[in-house]
Amino acid sequence: MANQQPDGPVMDRAIELTRAASARSDEAWRDRFRLLEAQCLLAKNDVDSAQRILNAPELRKSPSKETIARRRLLEGNISSRRGQYKEAHNAFDDAYATASGPWADEIRIWSQLSRALTYSRQGDLDRGEPLLRQALDSAARHDDEGFLEAATLLNLGLFAAKRSRFDEAALFSERVLAICNRRRNT
Repeated sequence: MANQQPDGPVMDRAIELTRAASARSDEAWRDRFRLLEAQCLLAKNDVDSAQRILNAPELRKSPSKETIARRRLLEGNISSRRGQYKEAHNAFDDAYATASGPWADEIRIWSQLSRALTYSRQGDLDRGEPLLRQALDSAARHDDEGFLEAATLLNLGLFAAKRSRFDEAALFSERVLAICNRRRNT
């Protein structure tokens, strides 16, 4: 929700590593690394460079449902950043519907998170918050060491703060810290 950019040198290094890994990988992994590079560029607010990667012919022609779903998810986030909300929601619908296989839950949770954040950009917290609560239920069951659950709780806290429900926001933050501490102690 915040437009704060991640640390530049860290993201630059992440982009450099994804490009190097992509160059040495088979097709399936190359697509994953290219999508990760686009995600890193989007995190740096370099929307145009992220879009160029997503427009690459090899990503557009990929038969992999995972690649298609992740590409649509990123396209939705790009559309949301550009204020093209209808296109964003359509892309999130596509990503959610296309998700299958071992990555389906993760893609669907990210789709719900992205849709909620798009509603927030539109000033419609009433439509976004239920999506975050649904995503939280799914994320709590997802086996990723708490990452998606923490991301969802963080955004629920931000939604609560935007509504001046500061005690509730603090509770969400405490739950995020508990996940981080649990993760650190394993």
